Amino acid sequence: MPKLIDAESKLANARGHISELVRIQKEMGKGPGNLVKVTGNVFTDKWEFDSPAAPVPEEARHRFSDAVGNLRSVLDYVAYDLVVLDTGHPQTRTQFPVLNDEAQFEGEIRSRKMNGLTAAHLQRIRELQPFNGCDWIARLAVLSNSDKHKTLVTVARKGNSSAGPTTLTKDRAGKIVKTVRLTLETVIALDDGRHAIALLDELCVHVGAVVSEFKKDF
Repeated sequence: MPKLIDAESKLANARGHISELVRIQKEMGKGPGNLVKVTGNVFTDKWEFDSPAAPVPEEARHRFSDAVGNLRSVLDYVAYDLVVLDTGHPQTRTQFPVLNDEAQFEGEIRSRKMNGLTAAHLQRIRELQPFNGCDWIARLAVLSNSDKHKTLVTVARKGNSSAGPTTLTKDRAGKIVKTVRLTLETVIALDDGRHAIALLDELCVHVGAVVSEFKKDF
């Protein structure tokens, strides 16, 4: 009888990739602060500056991609084991549906041969659908689909800075120049600004909760 062993293994793999992303992010943040010159009103705290972004290692892209793929696979293994548990035998093409339309959901349940699920299991899977307002699973599906069918999700470096020691000088035109030693907080982020590690951590918590919930039935 299945006990979600494969699902738990994939979840552990995802957590491992997230840990490696944390390591990469820390490595990117090492080194002295950047020396940046900014200009503005010395009597205010509003300063504008430009700081070049360090390239993100290719390993970060792969780690992010693999973590997303593993989290999506966890749900598919849950669906597979639920079918075996409820029907007594495995079925082909079993996949955890993630859909925005309820009518399509009903059709997918039949086409993926999950008709043998108990009413309780089917209802819980229905509750985890985007059409029922489950936002996190929709985010996971979007990331997984873009990763599989297009290109690796773009990951970029965003620096949040805390100012260190400063000096004030004047340039040749008499304009005040403020030189700031910046300590950059390096964050690996998606191209839409979402922090990659925070996003994966959140998805990992939700997926882990699904595994824990269904595991009680085995």
